[in-house]
Amino acid sequence: MKKSLLIFTALCTSFLLLGTSAFAAKKSKKKSKIKAQVVTNELPSGDVVLLDGFEEGNFWLSVGDAWDQWGSHNLSLDAETTEDWATEGTTSAKWTFDIATAETSKQASFYTNSLIETDWTDVKYLVVDVYNPNDFTMYLKGNVQDGIAWAWSSTDVVEIPAGSIVHNVAFDFTKNGISDAEQIACCIIDVCDENPGGSFYVDNVRIIR
Repeated sequence: MKKSLLIFTALCTSFLLLGTSAFAAKKSKKKSKIKAQVVTNELPSGDVVLLDGFEEGNFWLSVGDAWDQWGSHNLSLDAETTEDWATEGTTSAKWTFDIATAETSKQASFYTNSLIETDWTDVKYLVVDVYNPNDFTMYLKGNVQDGIAWAWSSTDVVEIPAGSIVHNVAFDFTKNGISDAEQIACCIIDVCDENPGGSFYVDNVRIIR
């Protein structure tokens, strides 16, 4: 009886180890599918505040048709979180946008009204990590809206090469400044210009003073 019990225990242990190894191999195989050129930009100097690592939930939305009454239709389709890729923790945002032709707004916006830091006084940069798995260059722009006059402040467009992972993508607010920076209500990242539509990943959202 004791011998049978020992054999049974050994078999269970073997199956458990095999299952664990298979899961680890499957997870490793999943991560290995990401093949991209990796670019690491120098992080601008200053005091860094992490706004979102997408580990505590999803606080970003796609505009879609929600703002149609105030202008042209926005081409953002979906904003979700995923474990397919990440640079801060294990989760990132995955944002999907529609085809942008010359006849459209050529703008897909992803935004949050749930900023953990609303006082952007002296903020110079909004910084993110981006993975562009598409076969076309993406053009991104950073924007914020204050909660006093509801004015928009925007940066110049930043290029993200096709099939690349770019660390420390910096949206520079030093050129145009930030209106009523002491009370920021909304942060938006736009996909700009004509494109065939697709998805991309964002993580490690920071501001630098």
